[in-house]
Amino acid sequence: MYLSQHTQLAQDVKVRRVRGALRMLAALGVVVAVVVFALFLQVAPPGKAPDVGEAYQYARSHVTLHGKIAALSHYDVLKTTEPLTCSDGVRNFTCLLSKTDITPVLRELKKIDVEPEVSPVARRWVLVLEFNFIDGTWRWRNITVVSGWELKWNNETVYVFQAPIEKSLGEMVKMQKEVSWRLFVEEVLKGVIGVVLDKIIVTTENATATPWVCHIGGDIVCFGGVAEVTGSVWGPCNYTGAVEIVDGPPVNWWGGFKCITAGRAGGKTYAVFIREAVAGKPTGDPFKSVAENDLCYCAKKRIVPCRIATTLEAYMHVGILVVDVEEGVGYLSIGYGMRPYHLSHSRFIFGDGVYLNIEGFETLWYMGGLKAAVGAKREIMGPLLEGCAYRVKIRLEPEKLTISQPLYNATARAVRIG
Repeated sequence: MYLSQHTQLAQDVKVRRVRGALRMLAALGVVVAVVVFALFLQVAPPGKAPDVGEAYQYARSHVTLHGKIAALSHYDVLKTTEPLTCSDGVRNFTCLLSKTDITPVLRELKKIDVEPEVSPVARRWVLVLEFNFIDGTWRWRNITVVSGWELKWNNETVYVFQAPIEKSLGEMVKMQKEVSWRLFVEEVLKGVIGVVLDKIIVTTENATATPWVCHIGGDIVCFGGVAEVTGSVWGPCNYTGAVEIVDGPPVNWWGGFKCITAGRAGGKTYAVFIREAVAGKPTGDPFKSVAENDLCYCAKKRIVPCRIATTLEAYMHVGILVVDVEEGVGYLSIGYGMRPYHLSHSRFIFGDGVYLNIEGFETLWYMGGLKAAVGAKREIMGPLLEGCAYRVKIRLEPEKLTISQPLYNATARAVRIG
């Protein structure tokens, strides 16, 4: 899934200023940004050719038309960009720029049973919103249009413009992997990476991030590791009010909180809520940078502004929030590699605290073969502190919470989460 598909970034962009953070990096030695292409193609480790069958399966899994086109382009089946926020000077809309005309786009979409209505669009130019990593601002870039088409499918309208772009999404994905290899494996590059529409930029000077750039923050409480526990399993709960985390960690949330179960533990009433959180490659972490208010990933002492992450597929983790209803205090942990359907009411055990039954989770994996786990982190791309959670203040409406009854006692290998 593309992050732009989940957040509808191409339709509703919230322009965020990061000039101060980038100026700080500039003061530390970031002088000139250069475009890098052939260098990385020559030194990248060998990789297998993309699986075309996998590309079609990947495209079918997307819901939106622009997501399906971008999925095919991700595998280099099509030669388009990611979905972009575009403008004709009057209104904003979703568009994709393409190296080719509309013929291959329609041909490949038909292979996944998608046949949109197509109409030609007479346009000589289009404005595309892009982030300028040099001065730390968002700006509109004027793109020359060779030909344009309006595609309508399932009540969605997408515009495809043939334009003289340098790199398609699939080509950018290959380059990003090659750049990451040089930066993190061979440790040759010593700077900041960013993407400007169809170009990858890398600073020519060493850049050291300040210590707090990648820090997530928050009050972390650790309850201990995995242990065999006994307690009660309570039935599902129902909650019709709002849940608000006050001054919590900068999680990139998706959707809303859902009440899974509620019961009594240690003489108090606790409710367990879950909510999906989006994590983009290459971090695997669903956090925003405190410094930039934007997705980023950090490794060692380097920071890389993560426009790259928003153009690639996203992972959906689960935030697990255990709320002390009377006190208005919550304990938030992130279930890496877990999805909502993994977490029914029967997974939670109420004893001296609230525990998550982890039996069977050892078969779940995410991003590069990492095993599923639940806990908290102090830094983006830092170690996961299993059995730990962020202690946060919660605004809840207790009168709108309906709890069930204890259903049965259970003994299992579990980790305390609240």
